[in-house]
Amino acid sequence: LYHLDECPNNCKKPLSGCHHLCGLKCGHTGACECKEACDVSTCAHGTCPAPCGEECPRCDMPCAIRCVHSQCSKKCYEPCDRFACDERCPLRLKCGCQCTGLCGEPCVPCRIHESHYYAGLPTKKTHDKRLYFLPCGHIHTVQDLDEAIGDLMTLLSRRRSLSVTVKCPKDGCDQIMTLENAPRYQLVIKQVIERRREAARQEYSAQPSLMKERDRDRLEDNMTGS
Repeated sequence: LYHLDECPNNCKKPLSGCHHLCGLKCGHTGACECKEACDVSTCAHGTCPAPCGEECPRCDMPCAIRCVHSQCSKKCYEPCDRFACDERCPLRLKCGCQCTGLCGEPCVPCRIHESHYYAGLPTKKTHDKRLYFLPCGHIHTVQDLDEAIGDLMTLLSRRRSLSVTVKCPKDGCDQIMTLENAPRYQLVIKQVIERRREAARQEYSAQPSLMKERDRDRLEDNMTGS
């Protein structure tokens, strides 16, 4: 048995602002902190360089969300002025079959030549439907995914302080939906990123001055290379 201040294990309390566990040592004083790498603010220009619990820097590059029918004219961090395209993807897969996804979105595996992706999916449910493929390997109908994301947006609008992560709606799946792998849902993803940014600002403003000085020293060391 250990006294709390001697316990060698990590705290591992679930964090309210993300899906990670507290990375501080058991028995620590003060608020829990996330020590994991940020896995939410990811776009076509790269991944967020800040730890999960810190404020994500805004990406000022031109938004990369586009298709043959339309293109966003905003900066990457701003809400798109391009509506999600509902046209069929014009591309053919490596096998030569027509993609069953949407224009400008990740291509969906072939039902004939990559049938293992469709295991457990009723043919009637997906036949002649527009499909959406996530990196976790799960395939959803666009209608089902639109409804799930719509419910999340409604929840976010009702609870201004709610902090969530946009994930694959498949039960038990922790796949994060990002601007890179799910551009159709950029509106809610950017909203979630902005909420996390604001939560990090509030968390930082509440920190004791000693912790702020430590962070400033660390930033100066990184800039000088010492």
